[in-house]
Amino acid sequence: MSQTTLVSLARIQTARPGRHLAHLCEHFAAEAHAEWADDSGIILFDFGACRLVAEESALVLTAEGPDDESLSRVEKITAARLAGDGLAVEWKRTA
Repeated sequence: MSQTTLVSLARIQTARPGRHLAHLCEHFAAEAHAEWADDSGIILFDFGACRLVAEESALVLTAEGPDDESLSRVEKITAARLAGDGLAVEWKRTA
């Protein structure tokens, strides 16, 4: 049986993308499986995932979930945490 994965993307301009990537992964490591290096990371929640890539001047996030409710939950909790670092996240759903 095939399972559909819903995806949304966010690109956040920042002077310190690697620092924000590490902070986000460290924050969720207590409640989810999180792995990261200087320029990439992944947070695996029970209900979805968030992949992170630190580019030269941007943090790129890819949220994934099996359904709209799960995807929305990934989007909301990661955006809320990044808001604490002063970053605004604008998610764009992919087709």
